[in-house]
Amino acid sequence: WRRGGQDGVLNPSTCLGECVVPASGECIELMLVRLPGPAVKVEALSGRRIELAKVPQSGGGCHFDRAYMFTSLGGFAERPRMQYVKTSNDDKSTPASQVMWRLTLNVPVNVYLNFRSQQHISHTRARTWLSEQGWELSQVASAVSTGVPNGPYTGPVYMKAVDTGTLDLYGSDCSEGVYFVFVETDDGS
Repeated sequence: WRRGGQDGVLNPSTCLGECVVPASGECIELMLVRLPGPAVKVEALSGRRIELAKVPQSGGGCHFDRAYMFTSLGGFAERPRMQYVKTSNDDKSTPASQVMWRLTLNVPVNVYLNFRSQQHISHTRARTWLSEQGWELSQVASAVSTGVPNGPYTGPVYMKAVDTGTLDLYGSDCSEGVYFVFVETDDGS
């Protein structure tokens, strides 16, 4: 704010009238700045830990709650706009009919879901929500990870282009674990 040649900044927890009161007939000049939030925000509806991170290198961890590692990042490696959603594998029991994770997207992105195996699709109801939500089978090479009970894991990759807004990702419902999520921001072209 500016009043009578004096500048000031409003405290975010106060109202304009609480910290600046104009004299009768005096004007106050205000400048508002809208700061954008993060390009992508991630949330686990279970409350478990989840975070958007750089794509790990081979040998990097897959989850917060397991020692599983990536032995290859497949087609997700060496892509400068690609990020990895690091999750908690305990979300694996979320039913396929329930939202497991939520992405809030402030920029256009391509979202990739890398399933653990073909059985991760065929023996769960994941195929249903993938089809209903418009996911398409991708030609991007799968990452490879360690893990139990059937590791090493490699599986199909699905992709969806999303402009902006909220994207709900449904339950894994699979004893092999959760699927891996990669997010690539659009280059603007």
